[in-house]
Amino acid sequence: MIPGTHIIEATYIIAVVLFILSLKWLSSPATARRGVWAGEAGMLLAIVGTLMYHGIVEYKWIAIALVLGTMVAFAVQRFAFFGRDTLFTTYAINSYGDFALTRRALDFLIHRQREDGKIMHEFSQSAAVVNWTAMPYFYAAADSTPLFIMSMCDYVKASGETEYLKRNWEAVRKAYQFTRAHETSDGIYANTEGTGWVESWIPSMPQQEIYLAALDEQASLAFSNLAHATGHEDVAAQAKDRAAKIRATHSAANGSRGSKNCRADRLSERRAFAAARCCKAVWTASCRLGSRRSRRSTACT
Repeated sequence: MIPGTHIIEATYIIAVVLFILSLKWLSSPATARRGVWAGEAGMLLAIVGTLMYHGIVEYKWIAIALVLGTMVAFAVQRFAFFGRDTLFTTYAINSYGDFALTRRALDFLIHRQREDGKIMHEFSQSAAVVNWTAMPYFYAAADSTPLFIMSMCDYVKASGETEYLKRNWEAVRKAYQFTRAHETSDGIYANTEGTGWVESWIPSMPQQEIYLAALDEQASLAFSNLAHATGHEDVAAQAKDRAAKIRATHSAANGSRGSKNCRADRLSERRAFAAARCCKAVWTASCRLGSRRSRRSTACT
């Protein structure tokens, strides 16, 4: 065996072990950071092992490529940002206490909140070089706005910090007003402003779906809690009452019709539609709809 081959093989084995441990640790918020570090260390060892390979006779071009790639990366520094995906993730971030990262995410969204209160979703790598505001993707997601309110509430509950909320109360209020300005006749936030989670688009998308209705109830409860924390008691009471009405409407329309009855023009007029992701609500301890059987039948747990 060629001298040094043992070292290379050992490096690869350690890298594989670190990758496996990384996947295991990433599955839990308590060990997620350790998982990231293990994955990074594994990737570094894999690269080092490759560079030690005896078949490489010259490193000049590898070094040139590394330098050029680094220079381009620093010059461009672009990234893609997805609003609703980030807001889902903040629940995990808050669970392990990285509140600064949550604030960075919320600040990014607040800075780009539309004048009418809608929260953005997609910010492309090329957004800085094109007229991104004219594209249909920037504010395409209907669920980013209620998720923003819920994320802010989870941040305040987890961190105990209300000063950040008070500084950004106007953004939260505008987001909630946007959901109330886009209700259907049954008083539930409508899917007329971008897709929720169903895989459809204008003009075929439904006006209402179980997932978005569930988020509307949770966002209303979250807004009520935030309003209470900032001393807006009348607003808090109104939002809490709105959440109760949404819950009653949703529970009455839901029943036990099964998970395929997930979208329609009105919840009370629901018809069966096939959808890959018809219902994927994020449930909080303070928000449950109907009985356990009802929630299980609609795949909303």
